[in-house]
Amino acid sequence: MIMIKTTAAENKKIRGELLIMREKWAKRKNEEMTLRELYDEYMAEYAPNCLKPSTITIYQTNLRNHILGVFGDMRVQEIDNHILSAYFCEFMSDRASIAHNVLHALSSLMNYAVRMHYIIQNPCPEVMLPKVRNKKHKRSLHFDELPAFFRLFDRGRTIDKIARLLLLSGMRVGEVCALQWDDIDFDSNTIHINKTVSKSAEGVYIGEPKTKNSNRTIYMGRCIRALLLEHRKMQQHLRRCKIHPEMVFVRDNGDYLTEFLVWYEFKRRVNNTHFSFLTPHVLRRSNASLLLNSGIDLKMVSSHLGHASIGVTANIYAEVLEPAQKKIARVTDEIFDGNPEEEVVDL
Repeated sequence: MIMIKTTAAENKKIRGELLIMREKWAKRKNEEMTLRELYDEYMAEYAPNCLKPSTITIYQTNLRNHILGVFGDMRVQEIDNHILSAYFCEFMSDRASIAHNVLHALSSLMNYAVRMHYIIQNPCPEVMLPKVRNKKHKRSLHFDELPAFFRLFDRGRTIDKIARLLLLSGMRVGEVCALQWDDIDFDSNTIHINKTVSKSAEGVYIGEPKTKNSNRTIYMGRCIRALLLEHRKMQQHLRRCKIHPEMVFVRDNGDYLTEFLVWYEFKRRVNNTHFSFLTPHVLRRSNASLLLNSGIDLKMVSSHLGHASIGVTANIYAEVLEPAQKKIARVTDEIFDGNPEEEVVDL
């Protein structure tokens, strides 16, 4: 490695530029910057270097639509957990889910203010939010519904291959859209999941997966292997696949496939059928539920899905795990009490 030493004149110039930047930062503190000024600095200096483009787009939307109009002209020092709690609970009580997302974006902005010493503490962790009403649970596919589901997605189109792969693999939609042929090893029957398709203001791009745990390797059974081999053979004869030959799935015009397009085509297929309750994400949930109901260990399912922790998996699939937990209690009685028929009575 070649080390290039800077000259004394170059060092002096760099030092001068840094001092100018330091004075600019100090001036901002003394002027008690407004939240809008903080937002502009955050988006110009922090976000491009530290956030994914898709995250920037989400934060911009949430902050512009719900925060800057109300708090933009206030001094950052004035914005505390009391006024934020009042805002979210009084004026966003009917949009609780949105309120949680908005606070998440605002918290990132305030964390930046703490790092730059504009404020001492981020007020967001102490903010009270309206309670999210329990969403109607979208049930998963049952074992006896699988034949009819596969018949519904048996027309040979791209959405048919993707729907089957989502159910068989438990992958996220963005992960399937970003799948490249180099990620698939037919010799070892493995799929390396290490990227996702995202969308920003600049367009569609292939980026990092959702979390570090999303980087994982899953094994292909006969069904997935046959599906992908058949799809690869079909692609060799399609002109649209010459634009991005590295991609497993592409749009009809050869461009990158997005999550929205998959959801749109999927819902077109299932609407007005027995499977109208399904979404592409429910196929991922169905994969996990079917595995858990078949006795696969929770830790293995969590790793298979790429969850951040086993606790995340347990929380999401609590209703699936409950019968297994009851079975544990029954087996425990058989071992220690010798009476498997006796019911456990809550006192």
